[in-house]
Amino acid sequence: MRIRAFVATASVLACLGLVFGCTAMMETKVGFAGPLTGPQGNLGQELRNGANLAVEKWNEGGGLKGKKVELVSMDDEDQPEKAREVARSLCRKNPLFVVGHVDSGCSLEAAKVYKDHRVLMITPLSTNPALTEGPYDNVFRLCGRDDRQGKAAAIWVIKHAPSKTVGVVHDSSTYGKGLVEEFISNYQYLSGVNVLFNESVKRGENNLENLLMKFAAAKPDVVFFGGLSPQGAALLKGLRENGINATFMAGDGCFQQEFIDRAGPLAEGAIVSFYPDLTSLPGTGGAEFVKRYEQRFGAPPGPYAAFGYEAVSVGLTGVSNAAPPLSDRTIGEALKRLSFKSLLGILEFDGKGDIKGSPFVMWTVENGKFKELGV
Repeated sequence: MRIRAFVATASVLACLGLVFGCTAMMETKVGFAGPLTGPQGNLGQELRNGANLAVEKWNEGGGLKGKKVELVSMDDEDQPEKAREVARSLCRKNPLFVVGHVDSGCSLEAAKVYKDHRVLMITPLSTNPALTEGPYDNVFRLCGRDDRQGKAAAIWVIKHAPSKTVGVVHDSSTYGKGLVEEFISNYQYLSGVNVLFNESVKRGENNLENLLMKFAAAKPDVVFFGGLSPQGAALLKGLRENGINATFMAGDGCFQQEFIDRAGPLAEGAIVSFYPDLTSLPGTGGAEFVKRYEQRFGAPPGPYAAFGYEAVSVGLTGVSNAAPPLSDRTIGEALKRLSFKSLLGILEFDGKGDIKGSPFVMWTVENGKFKELGV
């Protein structure tokens, strides 16, 4: 009996040492978590489409070391509490890693769960610095951070509107508030001038009358908003309809066609911070990606599809180059030592799990489309 118990125990330990468990040896699952329904549903579906394309391309090339890759996706509804629940469910499915989440508040809640279960997390879009500054050594970020985005926006205002007054407003979310705080600290430090006001509104709140009254009284030349497209468009429309002609600026949460569509002609001239468009550069594979996306989904990719695609591609490359025994730690070590040729340019991670560089540029709305302005 003792010999049998020893052999059984040794077999289990050997299995666990090879991958994440015996089940994981036969399955190469990648988790995806994001908002697939609700106000952010289109963005989440766009990310998942990109992730699916990456999985399909890997499988066409033979999969991961001969095993077919499967994408397991779950809807966090853009709610931190739901994100925590989704993270637990995904961990029970033994994923190699998880691509997610989108909203910073969701990612911060989910990161705690992934850390406890030692599952690697690659967020394609969460920008709050705390994700990689905190205790989450299993978290990687494919996008830039709010401290860099806030600074880029502040520098743009100082450079292009040096004598203008500035007011700010955020949607009370982890993302919106964090971005605005970074903008304010950089703007006031670099310009030596205080912002006129720092207001907040609950995310999703449609009644902006009191807020607009404060804007009308303060008469700012520039308004910087930290939040998402629906509310950003409503705020912009309210400003213009109340005769407030301040330059409207927002963070990457408003970099969606939805923002333009909701604001209509009033969106013209609005400025939004986002990443430079590198997909058209030779060597990035942008043209092939656009063609594959259109063939697969019947429409051209939006600005976020490439982030979903590359999060999967980068993660699987990390897995395939990780030293045994495979774990979140060895995958993370591989990600930090590799350089990735991607749709987003050359990607490299620093010691915290952030991408190096991550430049932000300004875009403006012109003739109903976003046009890159630069820095």
